[in-house]
Amino acid sequence: MIIITGTGRSGTSYMAKLLDHLGKDVLGSDIWMKDKKSGYENDVIMPAFNEYSKGNIEESKKAIGKITNCDVFKTPQFVNRDNPEIIKLFNEHYDDLTVIVMYRDFKSVAKSFINYKIIPGVDSKHSRLFEKSEVGGLEKIVEKRYNNFIKVLDDEEIKYKHINYTKMINEEEYALVKLSEIFPNMESDKIKKVYNEITIKK
Repeated sequence: MIIITGTGRSGTSYMAKLLDHLGKDVLGSDIWMKDKKSGYENDVIMPAFNEYSKGNIEESKKAIGKITNCDVFKTPQFVNRDNPEIIKLFNEHYDDLTVIVMYRDFKSVAKSFINYKIIPGVDSKHSRLFEKSEVGGLEKIVEKRYNNFIKVLDDEEIKYKHINYTKMINEEEYALVKLSEIFPNMESDKIKKVYNEITIKK
């Protein structure tokens, strides 16, 4: 199983779409996945996080056990919430887990959250509480949650790949190396072709 996560606004959807076009069965919430048999993030993945946040560990494990109809799933919730330890339950459930952690500079993430009126871990109706003057405060929140998640991955020795979103979409060589590390048995010509079809350089 491959999990795509990150700080949010850092290319998790881009990476999910890329892996979908590489032939993986991807579970996610984006509109381009609307016809995927695996379902939506809110319906299939979120129950595990919701139960965990309430302290219902066994119910969370049951919800994780229902995430079966895919090769890959994407959710930024591992980083966007204050309970990154939930990744331990996923690691216990899946025999061969790889986590792709998408990131970019935290200030850009904070600005993007505010521009899109999305605050990680805060109900959307409260998003107006963060005005543009609050970028610095939100940047610190994003950085803290990101570092907390990475620490859990390191402490638990969970296999993961850091991918810089900005470099991913602008530097083909960097992107192809990262993708080849994740899929060492996939033909490099296929990876390159799909990458160039999907990626819009910025």
